[in-house]
Amino acid sequence: MKLLLFLVITLVTAEDWGWIHHYENEHLLEDHKFHLQEEKLDTQRTLSLLKEDSKACLNKTEELESKLNLLVNNDKMLEEKMESMANNYQRKNEILEKELASVKNENMNMTQILEEKMLKMEIDYEASSKRIESLESEKEASSKMIDSLESEKEASHQKIEILEKKVEALLAATNTEFLFDSRALREFEEVHPECRDYTILNDNRSLKTEYSSFDRDLDILFGLEPTPWKCDTAGHDNTSPDWAGAGWYRMMGPAGTRIPEAPPGIWQCGTKASGWMTGSHPAVAGQTIDVIFCFDLKGYKGYSDCEWSTQGKVTHCGNYIVYYLENTPHCDLRYCATNHF
Repeated sequence: MKLLLFLVITLVTAEDWGWIHHYENEHLLEDHKFHLQEEKLDTQRTLSLLKEDSKACLNKTEELESKLNLLVNNDKMLEEKMESMANNYQRKNEILEKELASVKNENMNMTQILEEKMLKMEIDYEASSKRIESLESEKEASSKMIDSLESEKEASHQKIEILEKKVEALLAATNTEFLFDSRALREFEEVHPECRDYTILNDNRSLKTEYSSFDRDLDILFGLEPTPWKCDTAGHDNTSPDWAGAGWYRMMGPAGTRIPEAPPGIWQCGTKASGWMTGSHPAVAGQTIDVIFCFDLKGYKGYSDCEWSTQGKVTHCGNYIVYYLENTPHCDLRYCATNHF
């Protein structure tokens, strides 16, 4: 009986334990499903966030690729610009080297001109010193001559009265000859109207009127107004005051009476390129010849003593010479004048 009761209790206990174990397993399974579902939701949320991050990364990548392409294009543009700048720099460097060589040559020419001018000034100074000594001695002689002339002055007054009477007599005697000479002069001027109808050039354009670039630089250095180089071309601010355009001209003092027949040198006659005449003047009254006038710029930047030229004419009018002169090719060119042949 006890055995039977033990078996019954054992069976009941076994069933209870199985049911209890089954109940616990189901409870654990439910908890596991709940956790799995939570993990699934977390995974879905994580996946959604990853997709959003992936899309943002893709957009960022496209933006970076666009910026990268822009940077590549900018690099190409910079390379092209740097290459262009290098070429421009090389060209400018070549131009500067040529200009520097030209300036060096010009400075060498200027140095040579200055040395020649200094030598000329030294020679002129020595000549001036001797001339002063000569003038001092002449002054003493002049004082003696003045005393002698004062005594001769009174005698001259008496002679003048006698001569005035002789002149009146000569005028009466030569009236007919004067009329003949006037008629001959009118006939000569009809054949050569340029000997009557001309413009006078009397502005100072002598060979002694020298004003170089060095003189201009000195004036500017000391705050002085530089003297403008004059020219025989109409319509410029520094046109010669006596120039009236192309036509017939007569040289008169203080300019001089004739255009020189040899190169006068640079910076003479109040201009930069000095004008002179090739060939010789006509020697017979009434003779007209064709000539060429040159403008001397020798010694400056390799120019010659006939760097520019004009064609013209020269007529011998008896007691004077007239010239047919054209406008000079450029300003700072001018016809010179002298009293020597």
